Formats: sequence, C-alpha cells, structure tokens
Amino acid sequence: MASRLEPGEAVEVNLFGITRPLIPRPGHRQRSWYVVLTNRRVLTVRLKGFSVRPAGVEWDELRAGVLVDRYAHGMYWGRLHLRRVSDGQVLKLQFVFPYRDAALVIKVALGG
Repeated sequence: MASRLEPGEAVEVNLFGITRPLIPRPGHRQRSWYVVLTNRRVLTVRLKGFSVRPAGVEWDELRAGVLVDRYAHGMYWGRLHLRRVSDGQVLKLQFVFPYRDAALVIKVALGG
C-alpha cells in the first residue's frame, strides 16, 4: 500500500474482513478484504483466494465518500457495512474478534 499513498498521507488502521453470500450458490463464494483507513482516504483491497496477497484496489475514496451503514460486534464475529456515496454500492464485511478495535476506529472515523 505504501506505493499508493500520497505525500503526507499515513495509514491509521487496517481491517481484515470477509464477505459471505447469505445463501451459498454456484458461482458465489467467500471473498477476503482489507479496508485501509488513512488520514485522507478509504481503500478497499480484495485479496486473491485465501491468501493475503492483494488482487487489486476496489474502492479508493476520500473519507467523506464512504459511510458506515451498519456496525455490530458480537462475541466472536462482527459486521461492518460500508456504503460508497458516489454510487450507493455497499461492502458487507464480517470480521473476527481480534479486529474489533480496528472496525470501531473505522466506524468512528466515518461517522457511523
């Protein structure tokens, strides 16, 4: 991610999450993501398969361009739904307990 940062931009928090289809169907699978919150932007990075290697940046938005639609934390799993303002697209992430603090930082920073 260092190569994508602008001068003076710094990463504040990284969140690892997954998306799952509600009803498993052929062609729909679990995907892994990083959400990177910087002091200026929100980047969502899709990962290749079950690895931690990036497949590419899906969203590259200013902070004002992303809203938190839903945040819930449970004992083991939490949910963070992000909505892109420009087109209304929603990324519905689930995260495990160790990432709860990162998810909360994103929620507070984006006004959720």
